[in-house]
Amino acid sequence: MKSSNQSFHLKSRFSRLFCCVFVALTLLFWPFGVLAEDAGTSSAPSISLSIETPSDAETIIAPGRSFYVLGSIENGSNIPDNAVLTVSLTNADGTPVRNVTTSVKGNTSLYLPSNLNYYSPVTTEDVKNSGMPELISTDPVNGSDFNNASIKCYYNDKSFYAMIAGGNDIDQMKWRDANGAAYPELSEGTYTITVTLEEQDTTVLAQAQKAIAIGVSENKVLARFSPNEHFDFIKNWADDNGYRVYSDPFPGYWSQGIFCEILPEWRAADAAEYASGKVHCVLYNLKKSSSSYSVELGALQAQGAIDNPDRMAYYYYSIGEPSLTVGGNTVKAELEALPAGQKVAFTRAEVIAGATNENTYNTADIVTETDLDTKDGITCGDTGETLAIYGVTAPIQLASEDIVDNGDNSYTLNNKITRLHYDITGDGVELEVDKPVDTLVRASGPSELEFKHDIPIDESMAGKTLGVRVTAYDSHNNAVYSGTLAAPGESPANEPEVTQPVTTASPVNPKTSTDNAASPVLPFTLLAAVLAGTAAFARKRAC
Repeated sequence: MKSSNQSFHLKSRFSRLFCCVFVALTLLFWPFGVLAEDAGTSSAPSISLSIETPSDAETIIAPGRSFYVLGSIENGSNIPDNAVLTVSLTNADGTPVRNVTTSVKGNTSLYLPSNLNYYSPVTTEDVKNSGMPELISTDPVNGSDFNNASIKCYYNDKSFYAMIAGGNDIDQMKWRDANGAAYPELSEGTYTITVTLEEQDTTVLAQAQKAIAIGVSENKVLARFSPNEHFDFIKNWADDNGYRVYSDPFPGYWSQGIFCEILPEWRAADAAEYASGKVHCVLYNLKKSSSSYSVELGALQAQGAIDNPDRMAYYYYSIGEPSLTVGGNTVKAELEALPAGQKVAFTRAEVIAGATNENTYNTADIVTETDLDTKDGITCGDTGETLAIYGVTAPIQLASEDIVDNGDNSYTLNNKITRLHYDITGDGVELEVDKPVDTLVRASGPSELEFKHDIPIDESMAGKTLGVRVTAYDSHNNAVYSGTLAAPGESPANEPEVTQPVTTASPVNPKTSTDNAASPVLPFTLLAAVLAGTAAFARKRAC
């Protein structure tokens, strides 16, 4: 019996030892299987789609306007030439309301309508290779199906583009569905964009979705996008205040590799975004021919919204520029709000020695003194120097006869503040001067609503701090505003310093995606532990 018991215990011991060794070997070879699986996967990466337009900051689209869906394709080199790309828009109930599709990769069958503009060195072939979705047509010669919006879709190995029709004909494009029927206007609500890439047998290769809303952006910025310093300032200011800047391209404004445009199309989308909500207009570098002036302000003039404080707010740089060099130091501006009803503001005064040109900002002028706060009076320099007063004028609401609809969703505005009458007084000085408000010329171009007025300093003015009252007249010689803009001895009330919220920096997260992969170190550690435990167990049983 003793021998039998020893045999039983020996078998039991070897059985347990075998189990331990089996577990250890499993742990040893497991990571190599995982790594091999990962290697096999990485050798054939899957296709992925990313919707980039509408961007995350611009997912609210004005009712009735068309919009682009643009995106990128990763690992698209294996996409079949006849793969099907479909871009659909569904409402909150999941009902499809728009559907565009194509089964031609790199489609160059594009029709170029007469209202398409492109500029040298861009060629016709460049346009046809650009993938501009609204130009897609099965009849590139005559464009017989050009207004069929259900085919306005394009893809290649790297990108996809589509246009979703908004449902009104303000853009003059007359988009229709696959049956030739007019689309109902996209009404306010929540929607989902779905982009699907599939093979001819409906095998899905990739899919992406993005939620958007058709509705009103309650606060939006009206400002030029140039020069760069100004645009950077505006973007930061808008971000700080929760105002929307329209950076996504409007349909008809094509800049993917080349630039071309259909003016009535993109202007309609642009104006639609300013048809409601509050507009925050920055009075800087507004060129008469710019979209900011001729399209956005033009549409607001046509709406009669210019003097409505619930619709419009106006701002100007406190020193007339985003930044200035004064005495060798850089001074940064702030955007100041123009009080409701005020139509003129001074931004700074300079004393200039030597020649200077009126209504021209020239950084080569010899500036001997700079006054960045003119509210408490303007100080003159020496006799023979020039007092240059910089400022802005706000738009005035125009009569209908002064608003000319150009027929392409832009406007010509034939009235504004065109003259300022100055009453300059103080310390024995009584001077009346009339100055034109034409355009302020700076390196970035002419600005319609700014001015630089040069007043020669004579002996009676030299060294004195004077008050200034202005009366503004429009092109019909109507007085539209009068106010004192500089008053000696009356400093503006000091504004309380606003404490900026301090956000505690998030701790750096050392985790990366590779940390979640199978680590070959862990099994070897476990293997050592198991073998050590097995040896200890064997020694214990042998005792």
